[in-house]
Amino acid sequence: MSSLRRQGVWALAASGLVLTLGWTSGAWRDAPAVYDGLPFNAEPYRYLNPPSGLEGNGAPSSVHMALRTATHAGGTAFALSTNESPPQSSLIASDGDFLPAGQTVMVGIRPVPAPPVTPAGRPDGNVYEVYVEGGSLRPGSTYTVALRGTGAPGIPQLEHLAAGRWQPLPTTHVPPAVYSAPAGALGDFLLVLPLHGPTPVGGPNAGVVAALVVGGLLLATGAFLWAIRRFRRPVEPLGVS
Repeated sequence: MSSLRRQGVWALAASGLVLTLGWTSGAWRDAPAVYDGLPFNAEPYRYLNPPSGLEGNGAPSSVHMALRTATHAGGTAFALSTNESPPQSSLIASDGDFLPAGQTVMVGIRPVPAPPVTPAGRPDGNVYEVYVEGGSLRPGSTYTVALRGTGAPGIPQLEHLAAGRWQPLPTTHVPPAVYSAPAGALGDFLLVLPLHGPTPVGGPNAGVVAALVVGGLLLATGAFLWAIRRFRRPVEPLGVS
């Protein structure tokens, strides 16, 4: 086995060893976790009151529209979404869901400061208010609210602030990170995570396992290549008669 080949095999094995030791010793423990709840092209979540270190993501947007209400229930469907990519909040309703009938009202959705009432779980993003100016929701009507999660680990539930407490709604997950629910009232909405969520993908435990697997594969590959070169017999040249 030539000196150059021997150096290559040992370099491959050493790389695996360094990777394994780095993770197990905690050298890279402060690296940010990789969450799997958002698409790769999603812009960072915009917080109304950003946590430390996330102040540069920009302010969340709001959206509203002047709506001519239908003269009867039902009517024509419409949708409103904020301008993040993907939108952080949306609503889907119809022009028959609002009163007074046959008039123009202002319908909107906007981020608002978190109320003093705390949910039972962990808030996942901003509180958003669905509101109507110059009118109200028609009694018995329902519309759809959708909020985008921050990408934190866990499965959030959409909740509505009513009667002084956060009440869970029948939530549907719209992959990769949007959660929607029907609502029969206006007001504040929030995504809420369980108090004890799963370990982030890429966190310390997952990292150690991944590093051990990758390091073991690299070491095994290096040993395999070394064995092939060590025990391969040279081919005798054919004689010329």
